[in-house]
Amino acid sequence: MAPVPGANDGASGTAILLELASLMSSQPPPVGVDLLLVDGEDYGPTTEDMFIGARRFADTQVPSGQWTYGVLLDMVGDADPSFPIEGNSASAALNVARRVWGIAADLGYARYFPMDVGQPIQDDHVPLNAAGLQTIDVIDFNYGPGNGYWHTPDDTVDKLSTFTLGMVGEVMAELIYRGG
Repeated sequence: MAPVPGANDGASGTAILLELASLMSSQPPPVGVDLLLVDGEDYGPTTEDMFIGARRFADTQVPSGQWTYGVLLDMVGDADPSFPIEGNSASAALNVARRVWGIAADLGYARYFPMDVGQPIQDDHVPLNAAGLQTIDVIDFNYGPGNGYWHTPDDTVDKLSTFTLGMVGEVMAELIYRGG
């Protein structure tokens, strides 16, 4: 089996978080922000084998109650982006999703962040929500024709868009600098 590069599914969210970390280092935000880097949801093959880092964080850190909410960035670099509200996010953290999608609309990105509820995705936000930390998943789960680039050797950087990465990064930065 050929390796899966993971340019969109894994690296795109990480790239945005690294850029946000740099921004927050030079311009401290008005609220505390913690960056959690996990990608154990693809470990599989069953959900019992998935969400390793998120599950550990949920079990050991979330009970402290020091976090207000979470935002997961997964598959956020597609050249043809659409980020409907992911189904589990709508069920567990709709108020957080409305805030983020509202900011996207304020910035002129409503067409890319439709208020429609999409399919539920099993991702690292699931154990965080189960532990009581309202967490949304910003995810474009239609990557390539018929979702054909997902989990394949075709998940390469040439399929990504600097516009999409910049847009999602701008929405996240605005969320942070508006005070969360």
